[in-house]
Amino acid sequence: MSDILIQRTGATGILTINRPDKLNALSGASADALADALDELQNDEALRVIILTGNGRAFSSGFDLSLEEGNSGVPDLAAVLRDHFNPLILAIRACPKPIIAAVNGVAAGAGVGLVLAADVVLMAEGATLNQPFANIGLVPAAGNSWFLTQALGRHRAGQLMMTGGKISAQQAIAWGLSSQASPSASVLEDALKLAETMASKSETSLRLSKALLSAAEAAALRAQLERETGAQAEAGASPEWLAATEKFRRS
Repeated sequence: MSDILIQRTGATGILTINRPDKLNALSGASADALADALDELQNDEALRVIILTGNGRAFSSGFDLSLEEGNSGVPDLAAVLRDHFNPLILAIRACPKPIIAAVNGVAAGAGVGLVLAADVVLMAEGATLNQPFANIGLVPAAGNSWFLTQALGRHRAGQLMMTGGKISAQQAIAWGLSSQASPSASVLEDALKLAETMASKSETSLRLSKALLSAAEAAALRAQLERETGAQAEAGASPEWLAATEKFRRS
């Protein structure tokens, strides 16, 4: 079974993270598969808009912390970010076609980075954006520190990041992280309706509007991803993270 499902409906492409048994957590390989699928859709001339969503009750719980069988070590978090998640975040921002995140359930950690990298965010009424990093001795990465600070300001972002908090769909709207809350059963349907409206507009206008949204932030985002990676490398050697990893392996 593929970790990433690709569908096409009219002028809209749909990318679905398909690891429901793992709450759609992404391994390095599945993050790469998502980047490859995104590349396929952005080069499909029949498509105008792309939707990113998850299968089951989660959008994505972020990086898959489960280790491969027989591997008794600890994940090299800096390498995971640098080789897999940072390129994926940059690819979402660089994609010339608008991307709608249809957040069908919980998004956590790096999964929030995927949501906030999109151009438009629709959330199911019960969905949340979770920042669990502080709870396990890590720091926000995969663009979280950048996107949250840009959207919320330093003080709100700081409180969220340093308490391991989460944001409801309604709070996300109030704070400018989402534009719409939908009943859980209809968030993808609502995203498709929005995509249809967007796809009816000029292709040139869509492409240039996306480029304008991305241009001012591109260099700063790339630099912040590198800062996050360095900080995560240090946090990934902390006793708190090593203890959390051991607890996770034994659960």
